[in-house]
Parts: sequence; C-alpha cells; structure tokens
Amino acid sequence: MKVAKVLLIAGSMMLSGSVFANPTADSLSAGQCMGKVYKPAVYKSETVRVLKVEAGQKVQVIPAKFEWVEKKVEIAPAYTIKKVVPAKYKMVKEKVVDKAEHVVVKNGGDSYSGEVMCKVKVPATYKTITKREMIEGPKTIDQTIEAKYKVFKVKQLVQDEQVVTKDIPEEYSEYTKKALVSPAQVSWQRVLCKTNSNQDTVLQLQKALKTAGYNPGTMDGVLGSATYQAVKKFQKKQGLAQGPITYEVLEKLGVTAI
Repeated sequence: MKVAKVLLIAGSMMLSGSVFANPTADSLSAGQCMGKVYKPAVYKSETVRVLKVEAGQKVQVIPAKFEWVEKKVEIAPAYTIKKVVPAKYKMVKEKVVDKAEHVVVKNGGDSYSGEVMCKVKVPATYKTITKREMIEGPKTIDQTIEAKYKVFKVKQLVQDEQVVTKDIPEEYSEYTKKALVSPAQVSWQRVLCKTNSNQDTVLQLQKALKTAGYNPGTMDGVLGSATYQAVKKFQKKQGLAQGPITYEVLEKLGVTAI
C-alpha cells in the first residue's frame, strides 16, 4: 500500500535508528514505516596556523649618542707686565715752634718808681701742623694679567655607534575555518507516522517535546502540524536528520515506540 512519502512494506525487522538504502518489501517488517530524510552537512571549526615571518636575524645599527656640554676655551693667554707702584704716604700731626724764644725791653716802671726799662725774656710759642709723611718709597713690581676665557656649548660623544644582531623568532598568524566533517546526505530511515503510530506514543512524544522546550500544540495524542513543526525544530537544533519523525528523534527524547 502506498502512503504519501511513506512506505509500509512487509519485510525483515530493522534497528530503530538505522539508515537504509531504498526500502523494498523484503527490507521491512509489517507495521514498519520508512521515510526519506535529509541530513545537512556537518562542519567543525578548526584553527589554521600559517607562518607569517620566518626565523632569522636582524642587524641593527644603533647610532652614536652625543650630548651638549659647556666647554671653557682660552681666547687670550696670561701675561706679565711691569708696574710702577708710587710711594705711600700718611698724614701726621707735628708740633712746631711758631715764635722762637726772644728777649724784649719794656717799660717796667709805675707811678712810684718813675721810668724804668726792663729786659724781659719771652718764651717760645708753638703750633700744630699736619704734614704728609712717606711710609714706603716708590717701587716697580711684576703684575700678572690673567688669561681670558669664553664658554661654548659643544657636542660630546657619550656612546659610540653600535652594531647589534637581534634574533627574530618565527611569527605565525591564525585564522579559523570551517572543515567538512560529513557531507549532506539523503537517506531512508525508520519513522513514526500516522500509519504506525498510536495515541499513547504520540502523547509521549508531545510531552517530551514540551519538556525539552518545544511547543507541540495541544496534548491530544494526534500527529498535527504543531507537533511536526516542533519535531523539525528539535531535529535542526540537535543536528539530526530532517524530515519525518525518525526513531532517532524518539530515542533522543526517550519516547518508547511500538
């Protein structure tokens, strides 16, 4: 008997999750259904390491280092000249005779004695004068004229030029690419459909889907569109073969099928 996209053919018993070639009457047992399913290609991400820079050596020249410093440069040498040093004086005070001692004749009489002439000695008188007195005579000496200097800023070598050899390690770059694990394939698998299902089994399936977070619609034990949509989402999320309700789905959800 032919049912849309599902074959019910008598034949030998097959394992629940097995993949079949095109089913024949001899490959199925009575009550078994086969459905054509599509399993998308499976990829995995892998990191590819590519050599970016080969190991080697790099020669680097480090230039000489200089710094600015102040340098005192002689612009006129020292020399000696002859210099006459004049005499040195000081001011001193000296007592000198102003008038020398002398003798004078004067009238020594009075109204009683009449005219009397006397010879009288007049003592000397003195005065103080200030005069310059030499304390050191003139002389000739050697005088040194100091050298003259000027300060310039000059560059001074601090470190000589250096040649350094530096080892360069290998350098890699990495990127992620998708690698094919298994190609997409179309096959036949044992499935649960309206022909070989019963209300209890479908109700188990609906409850298991709801527990797993997929909405199968009304819990009525009937394979409706909501249940099929929930199964498709479950298949896609779990990376299972997509199409009818395979026994692979039942096993994953822990549903016991007849």
